[in-house]
Amino acid sequence: MHISWLGQGCFKIQSGETVLVIDPYNKDIGLKPPRAKADIVVMSDPDSNGLESISGEYFLINGPGEYEIKGIFVYGIALDAVEGQKEARRTTIYRIESEGITIAHLDSLNKSLNDKELERLENIDVLIVPVGGGKVLDAKKAVEIINQIEPSVVIPMQYKIPQLKLNLDSVEKFLKEMNALKVQPLGKYTLKKKDLPPDRTEVVVLEQS
Repeated sequence: MHISWLGQGCFKIQSGETVLVIDPYNKDIGLKPPRAKADIVVMSDPDSNGLESISGEYFLINGPGEYEIKGIFVYGIALDAVEGQKEARRTTIYRIESEGITIAHLDSLNKSLNDKELERLENIDVLIVPVGGGKVLDAKKAVEIINQIEPSVVIPMQYKIPQLKLNLDSVEKFLKEMNALKVQPLGKYTLKKKDLPPDRTEVVVLEQS
């Protein structure tokens, strides 16, 4: 399996010949929209209009439910509203299973997870989590979520990078919280189930591709 970061919350996951793209975006945030040919596209926000740059006859998933496409299992998990919030934010987090590896993508998560949500996120191998603050988790809250889920690997997303118009913290703030300042960014993360660290959480930072 290969995992590439296309900027902000957008990732490309390739399992064999099958390509899954998560949360493509448009130019409004200041970044050049990611271009990819996909078999599956997963959207956390059903109202997002970031599909223009994605090609291929892809299967679109944009909400809660259970799906199986070309041997990849995708579980969309609706987030409960924050207590006291007048209007629930329409967003979905995803659990993705392929090659014996389980990935969780937490979209623009901006709250703690309740027991029901945590139960759906048991036995996660790779956790992709926002860390930049503002409308998403900041570094400290992201670490709290990581400690609850206890993944083998954590990949940060949604943090400050050049050209991004959003006011977010840098990834270094998160790495400091994780005591992982010496982590070197990778162009692409390649992994197999047998290579996952068995008794610790490894931080992987990806360069935007």
